Amino acid sequence: MLDLQTETPISLSDAAKLLPAGRGGKGPYISTLLRWIVDGSKGPDGEVVRLEALRAGKRWITSKEALHRFMKRLTPQFGVEPALSLSQEPAEALA
Repeated sequence: MLDLQTETPISLSDAAKLLPAGRGGKGPYISTLLRWIVDGSKGPDGEVVRLEALRAGKRWITSKEALHRFMKRLTPQFGVEPALSLSQEPAEALA
């Protein structure tokens, strides 16, 4: 949960500027961040992950820390669960 007393609040415009450029050399639009807040994005395990934000009047506010948590939850954690060996069939791996 976003905590404005302990985190660095930023506007969606400032949050978009913190993210690297994508295709075409442009960063994400503010509407993309708003979609992450309202609808979320599909995480590595299939669950919906939402960007934490608060509404202040007509404006949305998030934080640098919330942006970091959002990206971290979307990033697969390799090495946490054993992966299938290329020499194993899926049925063999489960046995």
